[in-house]
Amino acid sequence: MNPLSEPNVSKLLDTLFYSTDINTLIECAANILKKPISIYNTAFFCVGLSNKKGIDDDLWQQGAIGENIKYEYASNLHDLEQKYRENTVKYKYFYENLDGFGSHRRRVILMIFNSVVIGYMNVLQYHVDFEEIPEELYEIVVGALTKALSVSRTFAYYGGSHNKDKESLEGLLYDLLSEDYASEYFYFQRVNGTVFEKEGNYRILAVNIENAKLISAAIGDLKLSLLATFPRSWSVIIEKHVVVLVDCGKTDSISEKSLSNLDMILNELKIYVGISDSFHSLYYAKKYLYQAEATADIVHCTPGKKLLGFFEQYKLWCCASIISEQFGDTYIGESIRSLVSHDEANGTDYFRTLFFYLDSGRDIVLTAKRLHVHKNTVYYRLERMKLLFDINGTDKTDEYQNYFSCLVQYLNNNKNLD
Repeated sequence: MNPLSEPNVSKLLDTLFYSTDINTLIECAANILKKPISIYNTAFFCVGLSNKKGIDDDLWQQGAIGENIKYEYASNLHDLEQKYRENTVKYKYFYENLDGFGSHRRRVILMIFNSVVIGYMNVLQYHVDFEEIPEELYEIVVGALTKALSVSRTFAYYGGSHNKDKESLEGLLYDLLSEDYASEYFYFQRVNGTVFEKEGNYRILAVNIENAKLISAAIGDLKLSLLATFPRSWSVIIEKHVVVLVDCGKTDSISEKSLSNLDMILNELKIYVGISDSFHSLYYAKKYLYQAEATADIVHCTPGKKLLGFFEQYKLWCCASIISEQFGDTYIGESIRSLVSHDEANGTDYFRTLFFYLDSGRDIVLTAKRLHVHKNTVYYRLERMKLLFDINGTDKTDEYQNYFSCLVQYLNNNKNLD
């Protein structure tokens, strides 16, 4: 049978032509595929889902109450999207099954409009096997819903839907942080008429949630807490980070009160955040996203108890972090290599002592505190290092080279220094 002769398909196409109501279209699509359908935008917010009751599926229930989907599930969508970008021929229609997320298997299909990913269609295997429905019907459904979602998003971006402005702008933010633009002209075409069109004093926060024991509801609470802390902000999930764009207002810095509130959130959840330098145009946002993400990851693995870091404080760390272990020795000075070998052979603690000493700005008291030793022990070790390894703690050039060598050594060997 020609798929276009299916009565529900005709109803879907008529609805698409005469209406922009995404929920009505989703209902028509669910009737065509005989399976429950939910739609997520690129910020992983549930845009709508078909009206099926009593479905025993955690992710479906979360979507029903308007939550963001689980971080692990979002990560899988990122993985699938990467496969699509690497091989658009093989993954032309992008039909994939995801297991382990709820009690039903599912297909996730990328929704792409004019070569731009705008969301995901999530189809549950519910009573009817996947293979029973012709692939042509999936293509028709995806095409119709993609068209409707693109219209809905554009309408919301430019002020048409007050209640959904936040989610819509977060979807746009995700796109801006994920895409590359050939020129500023194409970027301005994208943001024209939105709140992002005007320049501001922005910073990006990246919250590392990779190892955090956060369920979906907790991630939702985290986003709400961040919104309360930074009223002029938008947040999206990008891989292992909750990314927050903060409009700092008339200054280019974040207030002490906001930083204090943020610190309370981080301590409660035991998560780490990196904060980028300030910038004015979102055209350059990807550069500052990298700053924030790299800083969050560095703070996560640095010795000490810090949960928050600014990029300007960790620039050397970020530089050292991109040096692979294969070439690490090239950037580690002979003195530091000799010092590390001595520690390994004799059970001494010179590497940690020197690293903490340089990392604390040559503060003897702070170094002793981090090492849990008396300050005289630090003095003694520094004198021994001068004698054994010709490490001069007062020469600025040597200090810089030794500190960078320590960073590369530490990051490449993933040492637990505390």
